[in-house]
Amino acid sequence: MLFGECPDYGPTLIPYASLLALINHEPGVIVIYWSCPCGEKHITATGSVGSTDAARATAAIELVRRRIANGTIIGDGYRSCS
Repeated sequence: MLFGECPDYGPTLIPYASLLALINHEPGVIVIYWSCPCGEKHITATGSVGSTDAARATAAIELVRRRIANGTIIGDGYRSCS
């Protein structure tokens, strides 16, 4: 299981069944696209670099948002590693 940040609930435990996509963006930055108990889908950057370097985490999240918007990541049970 992983932890993600929900704007409504704060730190939230993410069970594997809630993962929509898991992207290894670069060494040390993993981006998680997940379904939250609040009913929304969130994007969270984690990993050794993603948790400590806000600029790199933000850049990785924006890249994933663009991929979701253009349809290269489909968010219903699809898991992606790139």
